[in-house]
Order: sequence, then C-alpha cells, then structure tokens
Amino acid sequence: MENNKLFTVAKAFFSEKEYDKAIDVCLDILAKDKDDLQTRKLMADIYFHQEDRQISKELLRQLRKENPMDFDISYRYSLVLISLGELDKAKKILGSLKRSSSDSDHRALVCSELSNIFYHQGDYKKALENMQEAIDSAIEKGAYYQALIRLLYLTEDYDKAENIYSEFLQKKDNIDFDKLLIAKINIKAEKLDIAMKILDDIKEKNHKLQSFALKALIYYLKDDKTYREQLEKIFTGIYRNSEELFLLENLMLLFVKLEEYTFASQLVEKMLEKIGEENEVRLKGILVFLYELSEKHEKSKEIALENWEPIVLSGVNYLFEANLLEQAKILIEKIKENLKENAKLYVLESMVYRRLEQIEKSLFSMRTAHEINKEDVDIIIQLAELEYVHGDIERAEILVKNIYERELDNNKKGFVHELYGDIINSSAAQIEDVDISEYEKAYREYNKVKALDHFFLFKYIETLMAKSMFGEAISLIDMHQDENSGEDWDFLRARIELELNGSEASIKILDDIIKRSSDYFRAIIQKALILKDEGNIEEAHDILEDLTKKRELPMEVLDQVLSIMDDIDGFGK
Repeated sequence: MENNKLFTVAKAFFSEKEYDKAIDVCLDILAKDKDDLQTRKLMADIYFHQEDRQISKELLRQLRKENPMDFDISYRYSLVLISLGELDKAKKILGSLKRSSSDSDHRALVCSELSNIFYHQGDYKKALENMQEAIDSAIEKGAYYQALIRLLYLTEDYDKAENIYSEFLQKKDNIDFDKLLIAKINIKAEKLDIAMKILDDIKEKNHKLQSFALKALIYYLKDDKTYREQLEKIFTGIYRNSEELFLLENLMLLFVKLEEYTFASQLVEKMLEKIGEENEVRLKGILVFLYELSEKHEKSKEIALENWEPIVLSGVNYLFEANLLEQAKILIEKIKENLKENAKLYVLESMVYRRLEQIEKSLFSMRTAHEINKEDVDIIIQLAELEYVHGDIERAEILVKNIYERELDNNKKGFVHELYGDIINSSAAQIEDVDISEYEKAYREYNKVKALDHFFLFKYIETLMAKSMFGEAISLIDMHQDENSGEDWDFLRARIELELNGSEASIKILDDIIKRSSDYFRAIIQKALILKDEGNIEEAHDILEDLTKKRELPMEVLDQVLSIMDDIDGFGK
C-alpha cells in the first residue's frame, strides 16, 4: 500500500517534469522492493525524458530480458532505440510485435512506428503500407489519418492526400491543425486561392503564426505586393523598415523553425529568381542546407558541387546563430557520415549542445574535435574550458599548460590566463590561498584589445574582494562603470561598503537600487540577509514577506525568498 502511494507521488512529479524528485521517490520504492515492475518502467521513462537515453535503454533491455512477453516494455524499448538512431534494431523488435500482437490498438501503435522508420529510411512505399495498416487496426483512427495525410503530403502525393483528407473531414470535426495541413497540400498543388480560403478560416491563436506565414508565402508566389503586410504581422519593430530580402529571409527562418523545409526551400528558390548576383552565392548556400534538412542530398550536391563541405558547415553555423538549435542538430546528423574526420563539424556540434546546456554531450563532441586536430589552439582552449566546467580540473590544467607559453593573440592569451586563474583557484583551500596574479595578467591582455568581458571583470573584482583588496576593487569599478552597466556594480559596492563601513552604508546603496531599479528583488534579498546577520530577524522576515506579495515576482525568485524565510525562521524569529 505504501509503495502504491509513493508510486502515485513519483508519477505526479514525472507529470510536472520534476524528474530529479521523481527519481528520488522511485529509488525509495526500489530500496524496499527492487523488483517493483511499474517503478522500474517509470525510471526508464524518466531517464528517457531527461535525454539519458542510454540509461533508459539499459533499464528497458533488462526488463525485456525478464519479461519477454510484455508488450509495453518491448514497445518502449523500440522507441528508445529509435531515439538513439538504432532503426534496424527497433524495426526488428516492432516487426516481431506486429506478428505476435492480437490487440488491435497495440498493432496500430506498432505499425505507426514502423511507418515512421521506413519513412526516415527512404522506403516510402512500406511507410505508407504500414500507416494504412495502423488505420485498419485502430479503433480510434483520427491521429493515424492525420499521420497518413502528412506522409502523403511529405511524399508529394498531393491529390491522394487531399482525397483522403476530404473523406476524413466527413467523419470528424475540422480542427485548425487539419486546416493548416490541407492548406499546405493546396499550396503545394498550386491551388493558392483554395489554400487562402482555408487559412482565412483558422481561429486558434497557437496556429495563427503558421497561417500568417503561409499567407505571406501565397502572396509572394502570386507576386502580390501585399505579402509585405503579412510579413509585418510576423516581424514587427525594427523589421518594419528593413530591406525586402531581410524580411524574406526571416520568413524562410520561420518555416525552418516550423520544420517546413520544403516551403523554406521553395521560398529561397523563388528569391533566387528575383535577387541580384550579389546575394546569389549566399542564397544558394542556404538552399544547400535546406535540401540537406529535407533529405534531398543529391539536389544539394548539384548546387554546391566541390563547395558542398564548406557550405553545409556554414549552414550549421547559420542555424546556430539563428538559435535554431534542433535544426542545427538535425543537419549535423545528416552530414556527419560524409564529414567523419572534420574537426570543425564537431566544434559546431559542441557549441550547439553547450547552448542546449547538455555539457556532457558538448564535451564529448569537443574531445572528438581535439582527437581529429590535436594542434588547433582554438579547440584546445574550448576543450580546456569545457573540462573545467565539467569538473575535470586536472585535464583542464594539462590542456592549459600545453598552450600557456605559445604565441597567441591578446584576446586568446587573456582568456588562457583567466581560465588558468579559475583552475588554480578552484583548488584553493581557503581565501588566503586565492591567487589573483593570473587575473591581473588577463586584465592587461584584455585591455590591449579592449575586449574586457563584463563577467570576467566581476570575477576579477570578487577575487580582489576575497583578498580584502577593497581599494583596488573600487578603482576597477570606478574605471569601468558606465550608464549601460546596470545595477551589478552597485551590488558590488554594497558588499564592499558592508566590509569597510558596516551595514548602514551598505543598506543605503541597496535602498537606492530598490527605489530606481526593476531589479529590486535582488536588493531586497541582500538587505534582508544583512539584517538577519545583524540579528534583526523580525525586520528581515517582514520585508521578505512583503516581497512574496508582489505579483511581478518571478517564480524562481519566490522559491529563493521562501527558502531564505525558512532559514530565518529556523534562526530564531
């Protein structure tokens, strides 16, 4: 009974995407009953959603070994294999489930996944066959009809897609998702007026953006100048006064974000017909990676010829800079087979994972780049920094020492000194052991090229403060504070004043921030902590309690405030 209650709690955490908490509860259950099947399944699901796919795979592999006849376990195992790109293994398991399953809904699920695998492997005939089997098997056919129509749309069988769609519409309500799909089918079939009529009927807010984009494309394909008005509904503000090419390129990026690569390609193809020679090379480059995203490798090769490699690499970078990270990942996977020994590709992959905050994957990609090109200084610097962030201080130090004495430009040299300072200070036993010499060297190098980074300056100043070198810290603040610095410098001043002149002087600065700044939350919290340390427990608690009543208080700040209030209560309010 107790395990059932705990499992309900774990499921609730899982539903709320509180994965770490869900795992903790699951571990509590398994500590009492290591064979609890539903909990072990849930653990596999949690790791899958945390993108720890290998762990999920191993858990399900073991469960499948113990429970070979359990459909649910084998089906989940196949989904993990698909996510890891092991399509043939997944196909074998799904094929076995398809032959053995007598449950119609189970058979429909299996056929649907097989259809997706065949589609990604380029076998469209088998993809369509399996999706039709899914429809024939399923009791609730709606989602499978939509998938079949989408598959016909992607395989450019527009007439059949429209016919099936029309039949399907008679059996169910016409929701806006379906309208978008039929509009796309009509655009591809060059029935632009029909598509426009359908788009005008879309009401749901979450589909408005796509409908505006499709309308803009229709106006553009009809050479109707009012397409600019549609673009301006999407790209407001500074975009309104931009050049037409910029608007069109942003429309193309919107289609990429919506994973409508064929529409994006179609738009660029049309742009190439009208744009002058000065933009032709750039647009052809964009078209190459769009063809790669839509699995038209031969078409991309036809355009790029001998320049295919640099063009697709610039395409990855283009998507990265546009913050289309999922699309950048897709493009990397598609071109990796042809660029196995290209260090630049793995550097770009590392950058994408880093921005996605997947440090282990980022580190693996950068290590691969380093294995390919061990002498590239830029790769060594980036790898050293990643090793440091990941916590492998020893490896980071070996890499930094490898380039410490090399001839580098001032900016790189500054970063090497800064990183080495971080490394040696990470193992400092106490404040007295903190070393500022490397930060001083970095400061001089950065100054030469006027490349002082805001984050580095804070790090340097805080190191000076740790060594009680308050005069030097104030001099740096005075030298670099300007109107665009925000409130960060004043927060530092408040901390210095607390050390030099006591709480009254520090709170005076914080009160000034509270009066004038939108970042007043931090100032109130810092003030409350000072009051608490001075023994003014009730006043500290009261100002934090008032802060919790602010409607504009972000949730993460509220959590922090409540945690501090709990500490204050325990301190003796």
